[in-house]
Amino acid sequence: MHPRHAVRATIPPGMMEKAALERAYRMFVGGHQAVAEASSERDLCQAICRAAVDELGYRLAWIGLAEPGSTRVTPVAHAGYEQGYLESIVISTTDDEQGRGPTGTAIRERRVSAARDIATDPRFAPWRTDALARGYASSAAIPLVVLRKSRRESPRGFP
Repeated sequence: MHPRHAVRATIPPGMMEKAALERAYRMFVGGHQAVAEASSERDLCQAICRAAVDELGYRLAWIGLAEPGSTRVTPVAHAGYEQGYLESIVISTTDDEQGRGPTGTAIRERRVSAARDIATDPRFAPWRTDALARGYASSAAIPLVVLRKSRRESPRGFP
């Protein structure tokens, strides 16, 4: 029996969903608290990553930026078990091998993208060895789109 099924058999129906909703709510509250307390955009990004690891149980959470005029995604914050992973990989926003994974796809297509099984997903080939060496099993990316025209319009004056 798959270990996941054994765990589900010992938990009453509805408890898994309730636990997931409670974790999501704690993440939601943590996100709002991070926005209220952050003194910079970097602090905010770091707090969101920490909440994703602490509240949702992710092994690694990171935020990367795709600067205008650049095709490379640059990590700006992370939390969890990273061990040099972000320095060892190259992710782009273009429709090529370095950009067809979850992160490049999410940024390029402005939609959530995931690799449910890093070991077998062909789109994750460029990062597979480094990811598996650190115990990562799946990857999901959520595009964070910044819609601001000037520093004045940005929250708390973040650049």
